[in-house]
Amino acid sequence: MRHISYSASGQQKHQMKGYRFITDQYELFQLIYVSAGELLFETDSETRFLGPGELVLLREGSAFVLSCPRRSYHGVSFHATGALPPAFFGLSEAIRASAELHTLAKLMEQQFSEPCPESATILEGLGRTMAWQAIRISGQKSASRGRVGMDHADAARQILDATLYTARSARDVLASLPISYRQLARRFTKSFGLSPKQYQLKARINEARRLLRETRLHIIAVAMELGYCSSQHFATQFLAQTGLTPSEYRESSQKESSKM
Repeated sequence: MRHISYSASGQQKHQMKGYRFITDQYELFQLIYVSAGELLFETDSETRFLGPGELVLLREGSAFVLSCPRRSYHGVSFHATGALPPAFFGLSEAIRASAELHTLAKLMEQQFSEPCPESATILEGLGRTMAWQAIRISGQKSASRGRVGMDHADAARQILDATLYTARSARDVLASLPISYRQLARRFTKSFGLSPKQYQLKARINEARRLLRETRLHIIAVAMELGYCSSQHFATQFLAQTGLTPSEYRESSQKESSKM
């Protein structure tokens, strides 16, 4: 089973009137809970002003705009980067917080106002709990809408995750599904914000990061394990996705580990 490892933290959020952030492919996962003020969230399919008690799930790979055109906002957030779980990829969306999410947000705010020696660990735990609770609500909302093609999209994602250690293309490994690749790719992108090919590439690079960080495998061996035709091809894709060469990433990870 593929091990998922990622860095995470709970943070305070505050942006002044006039703030604006635009991305075509978000590079992390973030949950933002609005506790005061107003935050405008926009995608191709949704435009929504978020007030107190509302939150937004910003998934890796998604496109959206955040802004404060009318007033500032305050809140709390949870950030996650690294080899993220599949549920942290896909489309971003706004949801109304449940009673449990309200309570978790209040507990985070309490840690910021009354910090203790373990506050960072507590905030990370509260943030993780908020993220998964929000994802659960998101899933229930999606199920109630009866989104077409989710069964095929979920099956495709599971197949892609299970075949990382092969040289087979996304189209090849998904050929067994009873649907044309064009239809599947359209439904997959609608569900997860990435094409099957993009998802496969990102998942392979995330697995490569884990192997470089947690094992002593030679870089060439990592490339071969993950089905790359050459270490140069692997290094080129790794650099494009992470901004570092595999050797630079391993060296940086070792330095971070030595500080802990």
